[in-house]
Amino acid sequence: AVSCWHQAHLCGGSFNVAGMSYVGMPAIMFGRNEDVGWGITNNICSLRDLYQEKTSPDHPGCFLFDSEWEPYRERTETVRVRDQDPVTKTIRVSRNGPIVDDLLPPPADTTGPVSLRWLGMHEGGWLTALLGIDRARDVRGFEEALRPWHVPTFSLVFADRAGHTGLKISGRIPIRNVEEHGYRPGWELDHQWSGLIPFEDMPGVIDPEQGFAATANNPLATADYPYPLSCTSGAGYRARRVRQMITEPDRSLHSPATFGHMQVDAVSLRALNCLPLILSILDTHAVDDARAADDERRRQATEALRDWDGEVLPDAIGPTIFNVFFRYWTRAVVAERFEENAQPLLTAGAEALAARLLSEDRCSWFANRDRDAHVILAFDHTLEDLTQRFGSDMTTWGWGKLHRLTMDHVLSSRGDLDQLFNYAGMGVRGDIQCVGNTGGGPDWEAQAGGGFRMIADLSDAATLLTVDAPSQSGHVGSTHYKDQLADWLSGDYHELPLHRERTTVRYQQTLQPDDQT
Repeated sequence: AVSCWHQAHLCGGSFNVAGMSYVGMPAIMFGRNEDVGWGITNNICSLRDLYQEKTSPDHPGCFLFDSEWEPYRERTETVRVRDQDPVTKTIRVSRNGPIVDDLLPPPADTTGPVSLRWLGMHEGGWLTALLGIDRARDVRGFEEALRPWHVPTFSLVFADRAGHTGLKISGRIPIRNVEEHGYRPGWELDHQWSGLIPFEDMPGVIDPEQGFAATANNPLATADYPYPLSCTSGAGYRARRVRQMITEPDRSLHSPATFGHMQVDAVSLRALNCLPLILSILDTHAVDDARAADDERRRQATEALRDWDGEVLPDAIGPTIFNVFFRYWTRAVVAERFEENAQPLLTAGAEALAARLLSEDRCSWFANRDRDAHVILAFDHTLEDLTQRFGSDMTTWGWGKLHRLTMDHVLSSRGDLDQLFNYAGMGVRGDIQCVGNTGGGPDWEAQAGGGFRMIADLSDAATLLTVDAPSQSGHVGSTHYKDQLADWLSGDYHELPLHRERTTVRYQQTLQPDDQT
């Protein structure tokens, strides 16, 4: 695989910073300098809207807005294509943005012109902010350096050598007067953005009361936050598990080693929350009937769940049964209220609802049969699925047989290069709900969800511990192709020093202007 990250140490002038940059970007995105360390997780806030535009044959070349017909603009773009003639396109632009009909799926053809308004089409300030945080000397300076950053949104945690900590959502989010998903009416004034959330009001805190800052793709704003963030967030299990591990009563001190263990932690709080509810339903409806073989299979699977401690390990049977069941259960929840063609799109987003419905069904979500019947049916589908995959011997249903790490190279779609470049190897611990996030594809394959990990010990001004699953080189012939993968799998790290005297020089390349030799 080819990593989007590049481990680097930038030293010179006002810079002495190490960590991870995006490939080709001359700044460190997350890492540390001599005074401040910081990490980043995704914060998926919507910075764009799609608008339907209204046309009329009586007003050609115009779109309706606020009861007036406004002329749209046109611009011509020429795209050069290798080994082909250039492609020329004429783009119509409304007050909301460019018309993007050609990029929409076929069902959108009947909607009329659709425009895209996206904050990323304006100056984003990302590189300016990265250069600022790379030079920051304390948490206050770090937070202020984020001010120019408009796009994209992330959650940053940071700390300085004086013991101060902070958390801040980077980027800026449009203020929408009407909270609505889907296409917005481009002709209505109420649906226009009324500005951006001010930098000072973006969620964040310096020196939080609990003494630490933690984030794992979870919502960061409190219920009384005055602006809609329009976020797609995780269910919060990983963030709660991080807080749980940091505040464990038998652990008064932390070290790089304890944080290393946290980053590969494979305990699923979702499973621990849901298992008692599932087992209660299964126990309530356990019966002896003519289907003796099916009853025995269900009994064995129930006991496997009962014996499981919630740690998602490759040899464990519990996570296999639980995760496959939860997928079938979520599909049942979605199928109850939505048409078949929409169900695949909605299943992943309905997992939090599915978890709540295991506890209670206050809104009578299920109309055709009671909730327990759907749970039993999803459990039976799970056992049928796993029996077809692995056979009837449940001792062979280890999670690692289902959750195998796959890493596809960008060139793997060319001929048979996938056999040379791709990695499809061993079963791995964790899943998408664990702090040690190993992702989860459509067929439960692992995808290195948290591919880059780092630990910055600010009591040591000279070093950073890092590991990147895809590794430093995407060249299959390089000694650095996949050379960090084994460490990533085992939870180990390597040192990325800030001081040259602690660097072991193995290779050195010097870039020179082309007029010199």
